[in-house]
Amino acid sequence: MAGQYVEPRKSPEETFGLRAYVNDAADNRVTLAHLASTWQMARIGVVCTRAADLARVPNTIARIRGAWGRKLAEGASVEAVAKQPCPWPAPCAYDLFFNSFGRVDGRIELPKPFVLSAEAAGGNLVVNLTLFGIASDWAGEAADALVRGLRHGLDEAGNNRRPLDVIDRNIGVSSGLPVADMANGASLVFTSPVVVRSGEQLHVRPASLIKSLGNRLEGLARWHGMSIDLDPARFSQEAELLGHHAVWHIDDQPVWRRGSLAQQRRMDMAGVLGTLALPPLSPFMATLLSLGAYAHVGSRAALGMGHYRLALSPF
Repeated sequence: MAGQYVEPRKSPEETFGLRAYVNDAADNRVTLAHLASTWQMARIGVVCTRAADLARVPNTIARIRGAWGRKLAEGASVEAVAKQPCPWPAPCAYDLFFNSFGRVDGRIELPKPFVLSAEAAGGNLVVNLTLFGIASDWAGEAADALVRGLRHGLDEAGNNRRPLDVIDRNIGVSSGLPVADMANGASLVFTSPVVVRSGEQLHVRPASLIKSLGNRLEGLARWHGMSIDLDPARFSQEAELLGHHAVWHIDDQPVWRRGSLAQQRRMDMAGVLGTLALPPLSPFMATLLSLGAYAHVGSRAALGMGHYRLALSPF
């Protein structure tokens, strides 16, 4: 029955790998509220001393991701590094976090089951790595590679590298996400640039942001062995209505360039920083945006973009 939760029929081992696990998840349809109540995360925090200046640089997360990925690759299978599925009984973390796991309903690429963010704390830099769903089982390997990557250093111009002094690391696992009452409205306070890509066009249209979050959460649900049961037409209509009444308060529109060692080129990046004020929200939309505060929203989420803090406030 649509919307009724049933346990995933097979474990990753029984389905011969994670790719079969996420594919089978499409048949386990649940409500968004159920997904929130069982939402699993592993949150890794790493403190780097005297590096707070990096929190203000939009390209920092991409550089951290690159340093982390290189250390994961050192412990990966040959097949995974070659962008093929890892054949090991417990797949290596590099395969899980950096390789493709197919598409959701043939439309969008299954999102990677992690996000990275960074913030200044006094004179220090706090790097946060959050893993979703079954990816939490790889928290130890992910945390170890993150520490080693930061200590080895972030790439800088001219083939230089900036090593970071890691002084603390913690790992916490949580299950279930409380959803606040947003019947009086809420605000999304973006702490990293956000943008939606439509072909070559970049924009921050509120309704499109909300729709992109729905698509992203549908993909992340697969890492929980589930699929969200919703009516696409009704969701689109509610997103358009909500977006019509939303108000942007834009503080900055940064542009920057990031390098890609894999593609051997530099790419232009852009986004918006500010606050998106929203009118009274239905319980469904409140749940969606509560999850989005952890999952990020918009394009380039794997590069740290689209992170927001949820603030309850009268509209």
